[in-house]
Amino acid sequence: MKYFIKVSLSACLFLCVQVATGQNFIINNYHKNAYGAIWNLEKPEPLAKVNTDPLSIYISSLHNALYVILNDDEAELGAYEKHFNKIEQLLDNGKDGAETIFVKSEIFLHYAFVQLTFGNEISAAWMIRKSYKLVKQGMARHPTFEPFLKTSAVHHIIMGSIPKKHEWLMSLFGLNGNIKEGLEQLNQLITDNSFFQNESIAITKLIGVYLFIENKSFPEPELPKNSLSHLIDALVHSKNGNNEIALSELNEIQSHQNQYPIINYLTAEALLRASQYPAAIRTYQKFLKLSRGASNIKDAYFKLGIIHYLTNNSDSTKYYFDKAQQQGERKSEADKHAAKVLNSDRLPRPLILKLRILTDGGYFKQASQIVKSADSLEFEHFNDKLEFEYRKARLYHKQDSIKQAIDSYRIVIQRSPAKGYYYAPNACLQLGLIYNELDDHVMAREYLTKVSTYSKHEYKSSLDQKAKTILASLP
Repeated sequence: MKYFIKVSLSACLFLCVQVATGQNFIINNYHKNAYGAIWNLEKPEPLAKVNTDPLSIYISSLHNALYVILNDDEAELGAYEKHFNKIEQLLDNGKDGAETIFVKSEIFLHYAFVQLTFGNEISAAWMIRKSYKLVKQGMARHPTFEPFLKTSAVHHIIMGSIPKKHEWLMSLFGLNGNIKEGLEQLNQLITDNSFFQNESIAITKLIGVYLFIENKSFPEPELPKNSLSHLIDALVHSKNGNNEIALSELNEIQSHQNQYPIINYLTAEALLRASQYPAAIRTYQKFLKLSRGASNIKDAYFKLGIIHYLTNNSDSTKYYFDKAQQQGERKSEADKHAAKVLNSDRLPRPLILKLRILTDGGYFKQASQIVKSADSLEFEHFNDKLEFEYRKARLYHKQDSIKQAIDSYRIVIQRSPAKGYYYAPNACLQLGLIYNELDDHVMAREYLTKVSTYSKHEYKSSLDQKAKTILASLP
C-alpha cells in the first residue's frame, strides 16, 4: 500500500488546500491567512489559536496532517492524534449541517493519510470508511452542496486504484470506487470554473503522472506559484523526466529544507540525475542529518555509495553500502530496491547505472551515447544483459522510438523469470500503455493483465496498481 500512500496523499492533500473556499462557506481574513500559511509550507498554529467554526477546523486539520506527513516523524504522531481528537469533539458539539458533515469527512481522510504514512493500514482503512459513509450521507441530504463532489472524487480514486492484494480490506469495509467517475466529478468542477478548479487540476495532474491516467478534457494551465505548488510541480516534472525543471522548482523552496528534510532528498535525487555528484553528496548528507523519519534513509546511503562507485572511490563505496545495510528500514519502494541490490551478488556495471540515471532525468543525448558505445559489448552476467535491454527499452520509449521500444520490451519479457525482477512486469505495463495509445485495446489488455502475474519484486504494489487502473479505463 506504500505506493498508494504517495499517490493518494498527494491527490487528497494538494487538492484540498482551498476546497472549502467554495459556495456555502463564508470566508474571512482569518481563513485566507490560514490558507496562505498552508500554501507557504509554514508550521501550523497551536489549536488554542484556531477558531472553532467548521472551516477553521478544516484548515487546522489539513495543515497539521500535511506537516506531520511531510516531516515523516513518528514522534509527532501522538501530538497529531490529540489534535485530531479535540477537533473531532468540536465538530461533534456543533450543528450537523452540510458544512460540518463535509469537514468531518475531510478530517477523517487527513487522519487516514497520516496513519498510512506510518504503516497503520487497518486504522487508516477504518477512517476512510467513516469518511466514505459520511459523504454518501451528506450528498443524499445536501445534493447541491458542491464540496461533496471533491471528496467523493477522492474516494473514487483511492478505492479505484487500490492494489489487488489490498482489495479484501476495502471489500471488508464495504467500500468501492470508480476512477472514471472520480475524474468526471473533477471535470465538472473544472468546466464549471468553480472555486475548486485549480485543486481539481492539481489532483488530475498527479493522477496522470502517478497512475498514468490522462485527463484530456481540459487544457493544463499552470497552478498559482507558491511553495506548495513548487513542490507538486517538482514531483510531476521528476516523474516525467524533466529533471532541469524539477531542480528549478526545488530551488524555489530551499528555504524550507531544514523544516522539511524531504526537500533535501528530492533535491539530491535531481542532482544525481543531473550528474552533479559533489552537490548530490552534500544534499543527501544533509537529508540524513535532518531526517526524523525512517523512509528513504537506506536509499540515501545507497545512493551515496552509488555516486562513489561511479567515480571509482572503492573505500567510500564500501563505507556507504555498509551504512545502507545497517540503517533505515524497507519502507519506501526506493528503500526496498536499495536493499535488494545490496543483498545481490554484484552491482550492475557502471555504464548501466549511468544509463538509468540519465534516462530518468531526461538526458537522452548522453544516454543514447552510452547505448551506442555499449551495444556491441558482450555482458557476461545475465542480470547485466537483462537490465541493459530494459534500459534501452525505457530510453527508446521516452524518445518516442516506439518500434524499437516494443522490440526491446518484448525481449525483456521473453528473457525474464517469473519472479524476482521488476523489468518484465514494467515492460508489460509500458507495452500496455503503448498499445492503448495505438488504440489496440486487445493487445493493451493482454499485456496489462500479465503485470500482476510476476511476483516477489520490489515494485509489485505500484506496478499492479497502475495496471489495474489503466485496465479499468480501457473501452
